[in-house]
Amino acid sequence: MTVSEKVEAVLQESELNETIKWSAHALVLAKKIVIGFLSFNNHFEIWFHKGCF
Repeated sequence: MTVSEKVEAVLQESELNETIKWSAHALVLAKKIVIGFLSFNNHFEIWFHKGCF
């Protein structure tokens, strides 16, 4: 299991709902994007949206 798969597994256990926004995997709560997640061959990217907390 790669690091990105492990991170994604942890995020899927949260109360956040999965969706696709701007062609990227996004996790939302109360219709607000909280976390964005992209996975590539050699790295992955995760970001927290401004104003989500």
